[in-house]
Amino acid sequence: MRMPLLSLTLLSSLAVYGADALTEAREMVNQGRTKDAVSLLNQHVSEAPEDLDARVLLGLICSWDGRWEDGRRAFQAVLASDADYKDAVLGLINLELWSGHPAQAKALAVKAIAARPQDLEYKAALAKVDAALSPARLAAERVTQTSSDEPNWETGVAESTIFYSDKRSSWHETAVNISRRFTAGWVTATVSHANWFGENSNLIDLQSYPSLGKGRYAFFDAAFSPDHTLYAHHRFGAELFQSLPKGFEASAGIRYMRFNDNVMLYTASFGKWFGNYWILARTFIEPASTFTTSNSYQLSMRKYYNDADHFIGLRLGEGASPFEVQSINDLGIQHSASAAVESLWKFKNQMRLRASVGVARQTRLNIGPLWQYEADCTLYFRY
Repeated sequence: MRMPLLSLTLLSSLAVYGADALTEAREMVNQGRTKDAVSLLNQHVSEAPEDLDARVLLGLICSWDGRWEDGRRAFQAVLASDADYKDAVLGLINLELWSGHPAQAKALAVKAIAARPQDLEYKAALAKVDAALSPARLAAERVTQTSSDEPNWETGVAESTIFYSDKRSSWHETAVNISRRFTAGWVTATVSHANWFGENSNLIDLQSYPSLGKGRYAFFDAAFSPDHTLYAHHRFGAELFQSLPKGFEASAGIRYMRFNDNVMLYTASFGKWFGNYWILARTFIEPASTFTTSNSYQLSMRKYYNDADHFIGLRLGEGASPFEVQSINDLGIQHSASAAVESLWKFKNQMRLRASVGVARQTRLNIGPLWQYEADCTLYFRY
């Protein structure tokens, strides 16, 4: 594993006690002899167990070499003697992150910041950990933070417009939402109003991402349209997400909508982190009532900057339902290929701006190829 610049800096800052063994171990690492360096340091700490610097170096080398348990034991031995040993704290955070345990890394970083609230390196470590958690997982993680400095409420206003290549009436939607942070997770209530072909319709929606512990969380959605003109009369959704080793995550869920007929979709996703890049593949499966089953696929790619509230991304979709079915505008599509660019950015005054633009080429019932152009913008404010 390539040694990060931060870790090399940590090496240079170690104390001089046991300098000969440490110097020789560093030279072995530079020569690519990590196993020899580990053997040397193990022998050294057995003779000088009070040499915490040597144990930190041992933990770092094991981390770079993918020897997670050995590295974890070395760092934990240091912290058992000195819980505020900064190099060991940062080393253990990185180890948990690299070994595919971002939740443990997050707990360590939060604990470190609680002890040193103004420490910039601990803050940077927490930001890096946040970037190693999936977008939905980050929403769940923010819920469980107990700091009194974190806002408990958020309000948002969204505008969405869809234009069509055949000059038909454009779809326009306005939504207002309010979110509250509880111990288990954020709960969001949204009221939406849509206008299309002179018809007006309203929707009341309730969503939540509750944390279930041990790298597991869920998604729940329940919506109701009193007029059910443009929206589904009822809509329900549920999905279970599970964090996996090595930065992977998987989920499986279901979506149900009641229009004139019942619409049932099964969905599953599989994601992976590559540094600050998150890549997610998702499928929607609609069981056929007669002959065939409709399958749709979606690929999302995001790059995060600093934390979960700063990213840009690209979404690609193919199939009858490449994205979520939300209204009658999403029905009657036989095939669609779509692409969208999205971004979320947080400002210092607790405001967040989310925007996306997309295009789709569709084949609908009784209609040839139709191009659809969409623009969405949402402004959030936390307090």
